[in-house]
Amino acid sequence: MQSITRDVIRDFMINRVLPAIRAKWPREDVHKPIFIQQDNAPTHLKVDDPQFCEVAKQDGFGIRLICQPANSPDFNILDLGFFRAIQAIQYKKGAKTLNDLIPAVEQAFLEYCPKRANRIFVTLQTVLKEAMKIKGSNKIKIPHMQKQRLEREDMLPLQIPCEPSLLAEAISSLPAN
Repeated sequence: MQSITRDVIRDFMINRVLPAIRAKWPREDVHKPIFIQQDNAPTHLKVDDPQFCEVAKQDGFGIRLICQPANSPDFNILDLGFFRAIQAIQYKKGAKTLNDLIPAVEQAFLEYCPKRANRIFVTLQTVLKEAMKIKGSNKIKIPHMQKQRLEREDMLPLQIPCEPSLLAEAISSLPAN
């Protein structure tokens, strides 16, 4: 593939991502909204892309596209942790040339333990919660909660609770549509 275009992304989202979500999503939660967050790359789909939106609402699902706020890499799960984790493994490979780098990155991806991904999702949840506290500013300090220790003790949560009052306050601070 020479380049990634909006058409390529649309095809991938419609034919790979949406079916994967439908296959894995708990049936009791199908009626709840599901948000797919994109960064603001020019080739990404517009949130109201007609083809995507049509397929996204099939089978009772309410799958929607949203874009992360501008200049907020801490809201992008890939930038927040996954790419960093892969890069940490790749650095140990000692690749010095582009020809060495590509297989080193591929090998790092294969070596990454998927069970560790929960750490990144927990961090994202804490970052999003902090953003609500400061009304959406991107001047967030990433909270540290000793995830490795909690993981070793089998106590790392899957979800970070959010107080209803914080959520209500955050929603009320949003501009009216």
